[in-house]
Amino acid sequence: DWNMTFGDVGGALVSTPEDLARFATALFGGRLLPMAQLAEMRRTVAADPDRLWPGARYGLGVITTPLSCGGAWWGHAGTVPGGHRALVAVGPGGRSVAVALNEIPATLQAELDFLDVVDKAFCDEGSPNGRTTA
Repeated sequence: DWNMTFGDVGGALVSTPEDLARFATALFGGRLLPMAQLAEMRRTVAADPDRLWPGARYGLGVITTPLSCGGAWWGHAGTVPGGHRALVAVGPGGRSVAVALNEIPATLQAELDFLDVVDKAFCDEGSPNGRTTA
């Protein structure tokens, strides 16, 4: 158990990977905001390479990253200092992936391996259809 109040309002949020996948699918599926507001969120700029991974672009609270099989995923990632790493993404066709780690990747290679899990969930032919959580 962690006291996350240092995160202010965000520290009060308690979610499971399934909750995050459901939320992201609804957001990017256009069920939570008017389309004009969602389009504004999706206007991106190149992400700071010291804060996100290569190829990432950042919008209003959302991240997009190209997929190795074409297209891109949209979502968000977060890190708790000294704690864990989580990412939720929605790919082409509305499929969602949520990944949570109990340790922050310590190297760029570890971060890229973490992102490769997301890429494989969307791009591998053997991946099941529908929502995937890891």
